Amino acid sequence: MQKDNKIAIVGSGPVGSALSILLAREGYQVEIYEKRIDPTLGSTPAGRSVNLALTKRAIKALDMIGARERVLSHAIPMYGRTSHNNNATHYHNYGRENDCNYSISRHLLNNLLIQAAKDEPGVTVLFNQNLLTFDIDKTTLTFATAEGQSVTRDFQMVFAADGAFSAIRKRFITMQDFNYSQEYSDYGYLEFEIPANQDGGFVYHTNSFHLWPRFRSVMLAMANTDGSFTGNLFLPLKGPDSFESLAKEQDFVDFMYRQFPDAAPLMPGMLDTIRNGPRGRLCDIKCYPWVVQNFVLIGDAAHAIFPFYGQGLNAGLEDCTTLIQLIREHNGDWPTITSKYQISRKINTDAISDLSKQNFVELRDKMADPEFLMKKFIISYLSDHYNDIYTSQYSMISFSHTQYHLANAFGKVEDQIIKEIKQLPDYKEKVSSKNRYPEIEEILKKYQGLYELPSHQLDSRASQEQILLPNVGIFEVHAPILCSRDLYFEGNERNLGFNCYDSGLAKKVSPYQYDSVQVEQLTLCAHLHMTHAETECHIKIQDGLNIIEKQKKFNSRQLALALEVRPLEGQLEVSLDLLMSAYNISITQINSQSLRNQNDKFKMVIIKFLYDENLDENNKNITNFPYLSCESVKFLREKGFNVISINTPSFDMETTKEMENHHLFFDGANDKLLIELIDSSQVLPGPYVADIGIYPLDSDAAPCILKLQRISNAYVQ
Repeated sequence: MQKDNKIAIVGSGPVGSALSILLAREGYQVEIYEKRIDPTLGSTPAGRSVNLALTKRAIKALDMIGARERVLSHAIPMYGRTSHNNNATHYHNYGRENDCNYSISRHLLNNLLIQAAKDEPGVTVLFNQNLLTFDIDKTTLTFATAEGQSVTRDFQMVFAADGAFSAIRKRFITMQDFNYSQEYSDYGYLEFEIPANQDGGFVYHTNSFHLWPRFRSVMLAMANTDGSFTGNLFLPLKGPDSFESLAKEQDFVDFMYRQFPDAAPLMPGMLDTIRNGPRGRLCDIKCYPWVVQNFVLIGDAAHAIFPFYGQGLNAGLEDCTTLIQLIREHNGDWPTITSKYQISRKINTDAISDLSKQNFVELRDKMADPEFLMKKFIISYLSDHYNDIYTSQYSMISFSHTQYHLANAFGKVEDQIIKEIKQLPDYKEKVSSKNRYPEIEEILKKYQGLYELPSHQLDSRASQEQILLPNVGIFEVHAPILCSRDLYFEGNERNLGFNCYDSGLAKKVSPYQYDSVQVEQLTLCAHLHMTHAETECHIKIQDGLNIIEKQKKFNSRQLALALEVRPLEGQLEVSLDLLMSAYNISITQINSQSLRNQNDKFKMVIIKFLYDENLDENNKNITNFPYLSCESVKFLREKGFNVISINTPSFDMETTKEMENHHLFFDGANDKLLIELIDSSQVLPGPYVADIGIYPLDSDAAPCILKLQRISNAYVQ
């Protein structure tokens, strides 16, 4: 056999097996190398067992290899989703009539495709082949066989379909210019079986995807052809109601009956599962490039994702069909084929990764939310009655071949459509009917064919970038807002003195040179005291640092939590109860469960006092502003905040000279900072990435820039 017609596939999972058949039918001689024993011979299943949902993308690959009927005869069609809330169940169709996904056991599907590969002329499947090493320059693979022999073989191309923990990708990671990121979810999962009833029938609606959404957990279940359901419980690894806190068997059982009262009694094997069932972990992997000379990553080896959109396998099989299309277009020109393959697939697999993370939040936290359920109800109505001019985001992903990145972008268009429909009079009656309405049709036609909103409709707060905070995580953030306030510099000589608006205490000759004017406005700085009266009342760092070294201590990005506090009527002091209430409200605004569980990562707090903060140019010194109680300051210290930012000139009562709150906050450890008089007009309660920039001005008052970017998604380490 000539090397220029020989292709190796490492891994006999569904992607590797399907790819082998597709390549063989293009005229290549294909060899699959699998380290496991042959599972079609009745061996014990290995690996994850979460049921898979086959969508149109996967079915296209099954059609191309002629395995559609063989596979779908063992699958259950799912036409919609049933949400089991605490007091009721809600069902809605996925899309148009007859649109469905198919539930199938991962192990059964894998065995069916391995057998199809074994039956395919031109494909050889070799088991008990442990990859020892490979030579990228020579395109060779060296395996240890079951007999203990070491065998080296050479190939024209090698496809790594060896899964999320790919041995070939592991070698790529050591190479220069190979980019790689790995994110473990702070959730794990445990599989439960819900067997058939005594008559062999299904205990729940058969042709539905079932979920039990709870605030910190979610259980998902899909039907099997034997009448059973495979359920998977997703729990936090740590914290309340987590795998860690439910380590005792009885605590876990009590939790199941408390949270899932309609499911727990139907699980006779629950206790055995709690005792012996493996706790699964979830991992999202991104890397690039996928092609190194003649070695190509495919499927989970290139893009492992969380399972919450049911698209992991579908994306992998779409890799295969995309590759075959390119082979046909470019007639075996492998450099061109593989280059176009990785470019076209990378943007799409990154998009479905993001969508999977978003969908987990929906499955876990929003399926009991009336507003979210209304959104789904409207989408179902539109899918049923306007399918000639409207396709939902879900349908684009599951029931079409629309590129993932376009479907992802369409989410904002769909939100805008729902928003405009909800502004119609009697919209609930309209969407509850079976009729079409011209005003709804007009809205849909306005957005027909669009995957993105017109630029004038884009939300200025929309996510625009990702920020990496070393040793903390990756954060998707909205557009920045500048919290710096206009300061007025007074004087009539070239070297101007200035009077900042706190209490008229900051008086020193400015190092900046200005033209001779009566009032000069400098639009860049919030007010930051660095020292005051030779005491550490606004910044505290180790002794012996010059002003530049002080500056570097805080000129960096960090996590910040914004609180919104209104004193009781007729009072200025903010009590501990008021502050704690504001703190708890802000914590609930964090839509990342992992970040919510690790709120000790927030080192900066932004306190937005609600009061009339407009500055009176004729009265530069504010005298009636809210301030914190001593107990409130102690609370902030206990929460680990070392930077406090406020929209007032001080967090002490203005008339006092004791500055008790300052001393309480700055007592003890170094590296603490107080930023005063920020512009908080655009700040909302919740999480931010803060960017602090202190100017190296060695005076009683130093200016700084404070930029905030609200966090939309967080992937915490």
